[in-house]
Amino acid sequence: MTSSPAYFAPLHDLMCTRTPSRERDVQGGERMTVSDADAAFILGKGGKTKEKIARVAQVKLDLSERNQEAVIEIKGTDKNRARARKYIKCVMAQRVGPVHVDPEDDQDDDLTIIPVPTECIGFVTGKSGNFLRQMEEEWGTLMFFAEYRGRSENEARGGTEKLAIFGTRRAQRGAELKVMSAVEQKIPGHYTRGMDCSIPNLHDVDAAGCTDEWGTDTLRLRDDELSYALGRQGMTRRKLAKSSGCIVEYVGHVVHLSGTRSQRLRARQYLKWLFMQLEGPVNSTTPLAQTARSSRCRPTASATSWARGARPSARSRRSGAR
Repeated sequence: MTSSPAYFAPLHDLMCTRTPSRERDVQGGERMTVSDADAAFILGKGGKTKEKIARVAQVKLDLSERNQEAVIEIKGTDKNRARARKYIKCVMAQRVGPVHVDPEDDQDDDLTIIPVPTECIGFVTGKSGNFLRQMEEEWGTLMFFAEYRGRSENEARGGTEKLAIFGTRRAQRGAELKVMSAVEQKIPGHYTRGMDCSIPNLHDVDAAGCTDEWGTDTLRLRDDELSYALGRQGMTRRKLAKSSGCIVEYVGHVVHLSGTRSQRLRARQYLKWLFMQLEGPVNSTTPLAQTARSSRCRPTASATSWARGARPSARSRRSGAR
């Protein structure tokens, strides 16, 4: 990151003093001097904005006053400090106008930009920005609507705004799918109409086609299948995600499984077990269970019990309550 990044609108000049380091990504510190107005904006209500920046960048941030100037002290690795500076400048830019982003100039792999239809912006943002803040809290991301350079006139007239999502690869994908799910509720088929799913049907959810070390698998469900896989208030979806370690999100009728190959394989297996329960009990002689035992993505005992529909004993329920 340079002192004048190419993809941000002109911002206030920042005085920056760095602690020298011998090699990249060793722990170090640096200070940024900002205006009082910017300092208040970076701090946020109850210090939440500062905490969010620190969490997403994985640094320690301290805001203080020295020689009647507001000073931000950043502690962390070179890479994480550079990201913290970028996020701080994003927040400062929001105070005076839109943030201008050019994804092609961002080489940190910490940014995803998703187009959101203008009629869904209020729905995605939520009252007083609550829904956006909830997604940031859930996934550990920094999210805001931004303008970006190189935008064509056709795109400008396309009725969409660009939502920038900063965070880890997993956090970016989780928040992106959550946004897509919300938009799909408002405009059915916006993202999924005509989508070619990587999993043809429920009978083909095994390892076929699951080759990328990191990626997303998709499967289209019928109305009754979606209701069953979602569960009451989304409980079944959350159990699938927690037990497999995979991101599981329903965008309209298309289930998205995102994560590493082993995580996606587990999610596929648990999803198939889930629907096999409609036809009868799942046991150790089921071919899929045998595949799970012979692969590296072996399910945990709790996940296997859940997939079989086993009920915990009274003793285990008391233990869980504790």
